[in-house]
Amino acid sequence: MLKLILTDFWLQHQASLVVFLAVIIAIAIVNVFALRRFKLGRYQFPKILPKVSVMVPTRNEEKNIGQCIESLLAQDYPDFEVIALDDQSTDRTWEILQKFRTVPRLILMQGKKLPDRWFGKHWACHQMTEAASGEIFLFTDADTKHKPDSISSAVAALIAENADLLTALPREETGSFGEAMLIPVMPFAILGFLSIPFAHAVKWPIFSATVGQFMMFKRKAFEAIGGYPAIKTKQVDDMAFGQRIKKLGYRWRFFDGQSSVVCRMYGGFKESFLGLGKTVFSAFGRRIIPFLFVWTFLFTVFLEPFAVIAVRLSGGPITDLSLLIALSGILASMLLWTITILKFRFPFWTVFLYPATFALTLIMAYYSVIITLSGKATWKGRRL
Repeated sequence: MLKLILTDFWLQHQASLVVFLAVIIAIAIVNVFALRRFKLGRYQFPKILPKVSVMVPTRNEEKNIGQCIESLLAQDYPDFEVIALDDQSTDRTWEILQKFRTVPRLILMQGKKLPDRWFGKHWACHQMTEAASGEIFLFTDADTKHKPDSISSAVAALIAENADLLTALPREETGSFGEAMLIPVMPFAILGFLSIPFAHAVKWPIFSATVGQFMMFKRKAFEAIGGYPAIKTKQVDDMAFGQRIKKLGYRWRFFDGQSSVVCRMYGGFKESFLGLGKTVFSAFGRRIIPFLFVWTFLFTVFLEPFAVIAVRLSGGPITDLSLLIALSGILASMLLWTITILKFRFPFWTVFLYPATFALTLIMAYYSVIITLSGKATWKGRRL
């Protein structure tokens, strides 16, 4: 009798994981169609053209900053300024920026000493906002490259949607095997776990995802929510802003920005692992119990079916029905991953390596806990 009860419980457990996968596949499909509407470049150019201040914080970005600034200065928008702040770089970043010093639209700044209880990027961005003169603020990263219409497309969408914060996910480039194994996890999480139409419809802060590579604010809304001083102790500034803007009753919108902005976040596996790993635990507000629950559950959903097959192949007590459910879970996971890979144009071979991707992501997540709680998290030579 006990054996029968345990068997029924096990089969129900397996079936519940497949049902969960079916739900997030449905969310992903809805999001694919939603992002056809919420896509930069499909809105009519507005008649009123407010001035835009584009702000680029830089620290040790000699590989990227030249291309980023060139792409921003080549915008077709008639009224904008670009502010680039060098945050005490130890490489050639400031030297490269100096090559653009005669361009009228460009304001170059050297960052002041980092105060206590501030994160470096937050402090850099805050200094730029104090020098900005635009009615619209656009924060973007030094590793982005912008098509000539990126500002005009975003302003058109911001005005048409009456948004206070518009964020867009760029086309995330991967230049190595290691990057292709890890970088897709971020858009995968957004596509499968956040219903964009629902998130647009409700004001609950938990239903938001903001991408720091492209955040466009109405200045009045940015100042009303307190700007960077209000989130200076929150390591993940984009998530903090998305949640804060919704919490205080302002309008948040998420867009597909692949046709307007390109970004290569990291160079190689090690940099990707360390770069993503530094923020995973902080994205949970450094709350250990929710963190452990979510990652244990994801481990179970995406990797348990392979354990079931391994036990069956080794002669273990796995029934035919249990094996069939496990195979269904693997096929569902592959379908979900395929939707992500096709939508965001990652290498298709990564579909077949998704178990390795999730195993690496799990390791990265626990690495994030260790370095955060031990105070050893660093980035670009600075302790976080």
